[in-house]
Formats: sequence, structure tokens, C-alpha cells
Amino acid sequence: MTTFPLEKILTISATEYCEMSGKNLSRYKAVGVHDDSMSYWGDPTEHFSGFVPAEAEVVVNYQLQRTLGPYESAQPGANARGVQFTAHGTALILRNNQGDSQ
Repeated sequence: MTTFPLEKILTISATEYCEMSGKNLSRYKAVGVHDDSMSYWGDPTEHFSGFVPAEAEVVVNYQLQRTLGPYESAQPGANARGVQFTAHGTALILRNNQGDSQ
């Protein structure tokens, strides 16, 4: 799974991002990204990054909530540890210049 760069997953708002970067918010379309998963392999934010659209410039308003864990696998003989989490944010995608009015 290709992942979105973690340094572009931000907790600030879209307005704050545009103000800081000198960009106009109306040039972007906003796409919600949600990941309600169980991760056995590490950082939940890395797992979330795999759900971000490739054409996104940045994810804003990122929030992560651990809903369960860490815990051991319930399967006999399994030696896996994991966390269950919910993560969400808003991907900002630059609108095309060919009449995209959404």
C-alpha cells in the first residue's frame, strides 16, 4: 500500500494551512478521509496515510482516537499485539482549471 507523506498530515485547520502557505482555500476541494481499523504493525497514522487520495496536497484537521488496546491477539498461539483506532481528516485536493465548480 502506497502511503501519503506523514509530514503532510496536519492537525491545523484548512484555513490555517492556507493562511500559512499563502494559498486561497477556494482553489481546493475537500475530501473526507476516515480509517476505523486495527493495526498490528505500528503507527496508526501510517496506516491512515494509506487511505489518503494520491492527488491530495495535504490532510488537515487530522484526529486520532485509540478505541481499544494495546492488547494481545485472542488467537491461540498468536504473538501479535495491536491497537484499534479511529482516525479522520480532510484531504485538500487542488481543483483543476477546466471548469471544476465543485
